[in-house]
Amino acid sequence: MKKIHIILAACVAASFVIHAYAGFSGECAYIRENMLRLHVMANSDSEEDQALKLIVRDAILNESGGFELTQSNLKLLEDVARREVNADGKDYPVKAELVNMFFPTRHYGDITVPAGRYDAVRLTIGSGDGENWWCVMFPPMCIPAATGDKLP
Repeated sequence: MKKIHIILAACVAASFVIHAYAGFSGECAYIRENMLRLHVMANSDSEEDQALKLIVRDAILNESGGFELTQSNLKLLEDVARREVNADGKDYPVKAELVNMFFPTRHYGDITVPAGRYDAVRLTIGSGDGENWWCVMFPPMCIPAATGDKLP
């Protein structure tokens, strides 16, 4: 009889763990399906290219606020980035594309975005061989992340 109670208790405990994991897994899937990331890849790791990456990032965030992502809007973001690259005196090519890629877990203040595959606007400046920068474009979490401010 005691053995049955131990087995029953183990089954109940296992069901709680499975239920908790399934709930967490479902929440992660919902987040991944309803979020758009921004991934800006610098030409190189030089100080100049890294500074340019942040200038491009700021221009993209300024221009992209609140619009639905379409192919024509990808072209708009590419044009914005190219404008900033050219204004900085560079002739690097710029490419904007929609990709699905893996991102590690990221904390934005009290909000944690779990690791996983997300849709992202990838903006590649030049060869894209430098350190990259990324954040959550929608819902908009990039500006607080870029400025060090807290999210609402």
